[in-house]
Amino acid sequence: MLTRTKPDAGVPAGILLIQQIKGVVKIPLVAIGGINLANAPEVVNAGADALCAISAEVTTEDVRAEIEKFQRLFR
Repeated sequence: MLTRTKPDAGVPAGILLIQQIKGVVKIPLVAIGGINLANAPEVVNAGADALCAISAEVTTEDVRAEIEKFQRLFR
C-alpha cells in the first residue's frame, strides 16, 4: 500500500530492506510509509525499532485507542 500522506514517496522498500539494514547497523531503525495495523506486525518482526503510521492513526475516530494498538506491538 502506498501512503496517503506522502504521495511522492515512491514504491515501498519492503520488509527485506528492513532486515538487511538491521543486519548492518546498530542505531534504531524507524519504518514509515503505508504502515497500518494489518502489516505493522510484519514490520516489527522484520526488525523495526519504531514505526510511523500517520494515516492509520489520525483518520480514526479515537486516535489514542489506535495509537495504543500500535504500541502493543512493541511490548
